[in-house]
Amino acid sequence: MSKKELTLNKSIVKNILLSLLCSLIFFFILEHFGSFTYQFFGGQQPYKTPVTGITYETLFGNKVQTDGQGYTLSDTSYKGGEFDSYLKRLPYYIKAIYADIMYVAILAIIIFSILFIRRNYSIKIS
Repeated sequence: MSKKELTLNKSIVKNILLSLLCSLIFFFILEHFGSFTYQFFGGQQPYKTPVTGITYETLFGNKVQTDGQGYTLSDTSYKGGEFDSYLKRLPYYIKAIYADIMYVAILAIIIFSILFIRRNYSIKIS
């Protein structure tokens, strides 16, 4: 019994990687439009009240939740606060991509299909 060979074209692998990369970049940009909410218990001095939970909600309704991570209400509420830094929000955006991975995969399949059809077939309108 002879073994059958499965050959993959370089361009197919390249198109798969390109479609996956494009969809990841697109969703990374899209995740910046989600919203943060903060949970806290009231205190005597509102600006020093510790945050007990941070929730990031994506545009698709998925949630990324963490504890307060030692932030106070003033860190999260005011422009220039410690949580206002992009590097502090970056982990939430990356975790949100994993929460929305189904949509990333669907977009990657659509992009790959477009590239595959465009490469193998030509459409002529007469």
